[in-house]
Amino acid sequence: MTLFTSVKRLPKQNRTLVKTAIAYLMMAIFCFVFQQVYNLFGHGVTSAALSLIFLYPLLAGVLPFFLLSLLLPQAGKLANARFSFNCYHSGIATLTVGSLLQGIFEIAGTGSPYTVLFLLIGSLFVLIGLVGFAIALRRHSLIA
Repeated sequence: MTLFTSVKRLPKQNRTLVKTAIAYLMMAIFCFVFQQVYNLFGHGVTSAALSLIFLYPLLAGVLPFFLLSLLLPQAGKLANARFSFNCYHSGIATLTVGSLLQGIFEIAGTGSPYTVLFLLIGSLFVLIGLVGFAIALRRHSLIA
């Protein structure tokens, strides 16, 4: 009689999406801890842009990639989607850094006209990534 436990492994395509969701979760936790520590030294001054910085990686990173791993696990290995994924990740990073800078500027009591560029360029990268990914899904007949 052999006793063993069988561990059901995730398909390789699904693992990529789950790893991406976990990486975004770690980034969201880091952003939350960072803003908490920054608020300790902010002399009671807070900023909505800095207080909510963790929402970019959480809502735009963890949620979509976790749902994608559940609904379309084969989407993790689309040959033509690497550029789209890279644009999407760059957009999320740009939006997060722009929110960080905006929050720091607000707490410092100053501003910069360039923080709007982070919002525009980050949104553009996210849009390019989403459109490219939708085209790749359509090309591989994964969506109608």
